[in-house]
Amino acid sequence: PVYRKGDKLIICPESELRRGDRVALKLKSDSFQIGELVSESFSGFCFCSLMGGEKNLFKKSDIISVGRIVWAGQG
Repeated sequence: PVYRKGDKLIICPESELRRGDRVALKLKSDSFQIGELVSESFSGFCFCSLMGGEKNLFKKSDIISVGRIVWAGQG
């Protein structure tokens, strides 16, 4: 399922990330991104969009924090 406005998420920034995890990113541009982790490298993270499978690469230098979504509930 895709998250909608009003849904509540619990995000654990200390949790170890694994391929296939749903994660949330807070970017230096003051925006958030949510997706499924495809891979992690020394320089960044590759995520798959939850709405269509588009892959996005984010440099670690552009990220403030990243955490695994451990729980989601409807608002």
